[in-house]
Amino acid sequence: MRFLPPYAGVAALPDRRIRSAGYDATVYTAGMLLAQVLLFVAGLAQRRLLGPTAAGYWSLIGNCTVLFSLTSLGALDGASRQIPLHRGRGDLRTAGSASDTGASFSLLATVIAGSGLAALALVFGSHWNPELRYGLVLAGLIGPVQKLADAHEEIVQSTKRFSVSSLVALVEAAVTVVLQTAAVWALGYWGMFLGQLLIIAGAFCVWRRMGIAGVRRPAFRWRIEPPRLRELIRFGVPIMLNGQLWGLFLVVDNLIVAGFLSVRQLGYYALACSATTYIMVLPKSVAAALAPRMSERYGETGSASAVSRYSTGGQQLMAFMLLPVLVAGAFFFMPVLIRQALPAFAPAVAVVRIMVAGSFFVSLTSLPTKALLASGHRWSVTWLTFSSLVVNGTANLIAVVVLGGGLTGAALAVSISYAAAFLLLTTVAGARSGGGGLPMRHVVEIFAAFAYTAAAMWGVEVLLGGGGGALLSDVANATAKFALMVIALVPLLAIAQRRTGALGALQSLIRGGLRRTRRTIDARS
Repeated sequence: MRFLPPYAGVAALPDRRIRSAGYDATVYTAGMLLAQVLLFVAGLAQRRLLGPTAAGYWSLIGNCTVLFSLTSLGALDGASRQIPLHRGRGDLRTAGSASDTGASFSLLATVIAGSGLAALALVFGSHWNPELRYGLVLAGLIGPVQKLADAHEEIVQSTKRFSVSSLVALVEAAVTVVLQTAAVWALGYWGMFLGQLLIIAGAFCVWRRMGIAGVRRPAFRWRIEPPRLRELIRFGVPIMLNGQLWGLFLVVDNLIVAGFLSVRQLGYYALACSATTYIMVLPKSVAAALAPRMSERYGETGSASAVSRYSTGGQQLMAFMLLPVLVAGAFFFMPVLIRQALPAFAPAVAVVRIMVAGSFFVSLTSLPTKALLASGHRWSVTWLTFSSLVVNGTANLIAVVVLGGGLTGAALAVSISYAAAFLLLTTVAGARSGGGGLPMRHVVEIFAAFAYTAAAMWGVEVLLGGGGGALLSDVANATAKFALMVIALVPLLAIAQRRTGALGALQSLIRGGLRRTRRTIDARS
């Protein structure tokens, strides 16, 4: 690799340490899971302070700001794929150029879009609810700052600095729990926006401390190279469209609930959706940790089959070992948290149980998506996501509008759509791998793992009852159900161990981490 000046930008610097994919995935996933525990606590506290209606408006504002990414024409999305690709080929100069161009153009585009959104809300929003009108104004002003933070995070992950990403996630979660919650307590709905700025500030403090950001050591340099921009847009537009379509896929049910039911009902429904979000953290973290390696591997070999093994192996590990435990935990404990901590959100309990079960499939879509993008099948992913969106939107309209199924109908429709998305992405990723395609046995086994998990959960629920009553008895009931469920999952865990050797690999990672910690302590002493 060609060495460049030390301050050429993070993406243009050579790797100082080479860590295994398992180590990166474990470190990043552990940090994200701990962060999500904190965010879960913060979400409960903040929803309790906001109430269903204000929580619904905050969710609506978040759904609107998803459109910001369209204005950058996929430049940052393209950079997230091209940076590791060029680094895998040993071309650090081009990797640095991709980083600088993608981040600079995206930031400029968001400044323009954010200003336009704020102006639009001020000029045409005189008859809107204040939470919506001035919320959009604040979102437009905060948008560029958020995009700057997003650009830093993309660069950090594209260069496989997952220990930094993990630390940033933990700091952001801590700020959310303490400072954003305090801001909501003091300012109500508007405290959420102040808290968002404080979260971004916390991330920049970490990046500066770790040498990622700063005046003398910037994460990227301000420059836009037209040839590089064209390359990033060519690769990034389908990735961006896929991201936007996927974001719409995840919120179209929210929009239908808000439009055909009410914002208050959306507040209930959004709480159920948050349970799915928490479950998806682990699979998304694993996929994010493996994505740069997929692109680097494709850059080195040009072989799609060398990339697809990350997807199938990861899906087996999650479907048989990780997701059944996570889904069961949410299935049994989320209703307890709602009943005891958020009694105003009690109508969400039935919806939570349905969506938690459905989250099993949507959590398995990240890896085949990353594999297809890394191997250059970006337009295939876009069309597959669009097809999934059509299925989701149609199913929700039928369930909510035609059949009048309310929140429960929307949850059932979404769960079916999640399974369809998993099936589409997984089978196409296998077909495009160039290694003979994906065995149908793989898909059948994952559906069987889901069926076994769902049957075991509902069986335990019927056996021990729905819970309720005083806090201690409610928690004890959920704990007993979860313990019984873990016992029931032993056959799946045994299959996962036989197929992937995951327990042995995890043990090796823990031992390696302890050895490195001891060496560090000895060196400092």
